[in-house]
Amino acid sequence: MTRASPGLPGAALPIVMGTVRVEPSLWEAFVDRGGTWFDTARHYGDESEGELGRFVERHGLRERVVLVGKGAHTPWCAPEHVERHLERSLELLRTDVLDLYLLHRDDRTVPVEEWLDALAPHAAAGRVRAIGASNWTPERFEAFNAAAARQGLPGFAALSNQLSLAEMLEPVWDGCLRADPAWHARTQTPLLAWSAQARGFFAGRAEDEEQRLSWLSPANLERRRRAEALAGELGLPTVAVALAWVLAQPFPALPVVGPRSPAELDACLAAAGVALSSKQLAWLAGS
Repeated sequence: MTRASPGLPGAALPIVMGTVRVEPSLWEAFVDRGGTWFDTARHYGDESEGELGRFVERHGLRERVVLVGKGAHTPWCAPEHVERHLERSLELLRTDVLDLYLLHRDDRTVPVEEWLDALAPHAAAGRVRAIGASNWTPERFEAFNAAAARQGLPGFAALSNQLSLAEMLEPVWDGCLRADPAWHARTQTPLLAWSAQARGFFAGRAEDEEQRLSWLSPANLERRRRAEALAGELGLPTVAVALAWVLAQPFPALPVVGPRSPAELDACLAAAGVALSSKQLAWLAGS
């Protein structure tokens, strides 16, 4: 990632390209600009994974890109579904191995040892190079890694929870969690920050019901106003400043983005060249 992260490949361009409702032409532009990380999931469906697999194969990119897959989403959030989901993802993505494989949700009634038993054989067989979790609490994440350490098995290498300059008010989807920056800073656990754009809140997209429920609050509107003001001073798009805030966290963090146009892609990628001062970071967050 942006800094050394054991078990994970580096990212020359510290942005992760999402694959939901993103035109493949933007994937090509992303790669042309130095992008390497792609985020997908079994839950996104055959069409989404299949389109990405065809894109990577058609352009001969497999050795250049990092494929992040996810499985065991509700209502199939159980260890017995991991193998089926992973095999289908590998088939559709036209590859023998995923660089990072995440459990997409957690069922906290399932002992972490059972999740470990479901993942460990695939890591040992080389079907996944690293494992992690999405929408897991730090406590469960630590419990999984403690169980892995006791058995001498690979633990989680990364967590993918939501983080953006705007604080998520209500979960965007059932079972999804906001990241705990203090925990990430203390443990230096790498974060793949989904909805780092706050679902278009900083990108000038039209307000919709999702924005109203999850992002619209006086505090978030003030953060957006400050991001707009700083962007004006720096000659940058507002979303570039918001994503630069994510990149500047005191732990390895990669924002996952889902641009809807070439202009929005350019705005997202501009964040990679922005170095915000500690004073700017605190001001953006309202400190």
